[in-house]
Amino acid sequence: MNWKYFIPHIWEEGLTTWEDIFLLPDSPEYKDDAVWLTIDALGDVDDPESMGIPLEAIAYRLDKLGDKDYWIEEGDMIVRTEAFDKPEFLQWVRVWMEATGLQVDELIEAPIEDFLGRCAQADFIHMLLQRHGGESPD
Repeated sequence: MNWKYFIPHIWEEGLTTWEDIFLLPDSPEYKDDAVWLTIDALGDVDDPESMGIPLEAIAYRLDKLGDKDYWIEEGDMIVRTEAFDKPEFLQWVRVWMEATGLQVDELIEAPIEDFLGRCAQADFIHMLLQRHGGESPD
């Protein structure tokens, strides 16, 4: 199955230590809410402040990961990497989807409008964009 996605932040070139994503099956029959997933990178355990991650967050993430490459609890995921770029982030999204039993053939970037009425966060972001004359990031 193909899935549409929307990343609610403007992705700056380079690396980040966390990101959100909204997901919807690319199917007109699907009428339920979108999935909201947050993925956090472990960060640099030798220099956590270099990426702006407090020591407590590193300790929490290490505790959750144990000796695994990733940890999942519902819509939250921690991955054992210092940071990720957009392609790596999308690969971790696939890992989450497969680990939670969702079949994914392709991830297709979609506009925020595809998520309206199906994701409260998308509705809120869209309302702010409309109120302040902005456009949704693509």
